[in-house]
Amino acid sequence: MRLIFYFFFLISIIPGFTQDKLINTIYDNATSLSSNRYQQENTRDLILLESAFSEGSVEKVPIKEQRITRIDLVYTAYSESSEFSQEALNKLRLRKLIENNPQLVQNRFFEWRLIEQTGCNDPNTCKGYFHGFVVYYDKYYTKEDMKQEIDTIQQNMRELEYNISRYDSLKRYEVHDLTCAFPPLNVSQQTLSDEFKQYYECDEKFNGKIFFEVAVDDKGRPQNVDIKGTQFPCIKVSENILKYILRWKRGITIDGRSFPFTAKGTITFPLSRDCITITDYVPLPEVAKRYNMEIRGFNCYTYVVDSFYTEIIPKIHKKAVSSVLFRNQWEDNLIIVDATGSMYPYTADLLKWIRLNPTETKTYVFFNDGDDKPTQHKVIGKTGGIYHIQSSSYLDVKEMLFESMRKGGGGDLYENNFEALLYGVNLTGNTTGAIMIADNHSFPRDHELLKGYSGNLKIILCGTERGVNTNYLNLAYHYGFSIHTLTSDLTNLQNLKPGQSVKIDQTSYVLGSNGFEPLVQ
Repeated sequence: MRLIFYFFFLISIIPGFTQDKLINTIYDNATSLSSNRYQQENTRDLILLESAFSEGSVEKVPIKEQRITRIDLVYTAYSESSEFSQEALNKLRLRKLIENNPQLVQNRFFEWRLIEQTGCNDPNTCKGYFHGFVVYYDKYYTKEDMKQEIDTIQQNMRELEYNISRYDSLKRYEVHDLTCAFPPLNVSQQTLSDEFKQYYECDEKFNGKIFFEVAVDDKGRPQNVDIKGTQFPCIKVSENILKYILRWKRGITIDGRSFPFTAKGTITFPLSRDCITITDYVPLPEVAKRYNMEIRGFNCYTYVVDSFYTEIIPKIHKKAVSSVLFRNQWEDNLIIVDATGSMYPYTADLLKWIRLNPTETKTYVFFNDGDDKPTQHKVIGKTGGIYHIQSSSYLDVKEMLFESMRKGGGGDLYENNFEALLYGVNLTGNTTGAIMIADNHSFPRDHELLKGYSGNLKIILCGTERGVNTNYLNLAYHYGFSIHTLTSDLTNLQNLKPGQSVKIDQTSYVLGSNGFEPLVQ
């Protein structure tokens, strides 16, 4: 089921003079070119809507689940009469096209071109030339395309690192010492030795010392025990006993937060009351790196370095994502990101923001609309192609983004935005609000999933140079969401009354009985 306002019949609800104004606006702003004879671009997905020589009939555009990127109006320069007006015929054809396909003028995110053919000079020859419209569609992105987009993002990030190094003298640092403590055991090592002796049953005799490692979670619970060496005869029995009797009161605590760790120890045979000894604690490598951890015996010391890029940020080229995030400084910890084909300039922009804006751990959910699944197999709520990471590390987020891009592609007009949103909500338990980075040229196929969502969704629209997708404006109006573009923040659309308008960037949109419509300039 589509949103009831998704395709308005704009032509039928505006008066005739406004139709003329709309057609004149499209025609006057189209790119005009000439060619000896028009050659269609067969490397792209397209359809031909033929109109007979000197006639204005135009067919209906077949419905496709792909976005239109360009429409060429193709005609010949030759005319049989000096009183003939090619412009009038072109506008008639354009009018017929729009009357048959009113959705084309609701959200005009594609390019219009006028192609004049100059290679014929008599009626019979010109009748053999193509006349009418050529509608070009966006490509359906393959995994190979996504590899190229990943390479482009990598290049963007290398350029960012170069610029950071150029402006490094502007960067400020602050060092903060943090508290750090290894966890105590729940019982003494002597008690552990007694318990081990109580449970240990092995007929084979062994004299000597064995070494073990225990992977411990952030609650102090052993997850895995590994006894080193191959000469000890009762490895499995001993591993099971250690996993059963070992307990710590918590994980390694750093600045009040608890983290997993690895404990190392020994068991000396024959068994005695002091046979078990914990010899070392080892933090996870990423924790040790993040907090610059130094270990001295059973004591640990940590600190963090805050880097302030305040003076660098204005010198870095920003697109919609980083501009909106820097401008608003939201504290939302759930970010939903469209990782389908053609979104790479904006996912690269997100990575720039993360790199220049060290933050607390956030949950990033990337969706690629089904892991390259055929459109006909995509089921609302079960499309898939969703990946997540909970991290504050720019490098970790980048790798998960690339993983989601490698597994997918995209190119559908409709995508699984809200399946990804609810996935993130279920993952984090965060029902209060989230940020969504969305493709202005597409729209969620699964808006019906929002019935149970009451959070404050902030939608950053990418690719609004030709205007804002009014379907997103209608969505925000209906659910109380906010819309954000490169230069605009729309937070109170639901307060508008029918007949009122709002200006976004360079275009005004009026709220009508069926939703928002762009005002024809």
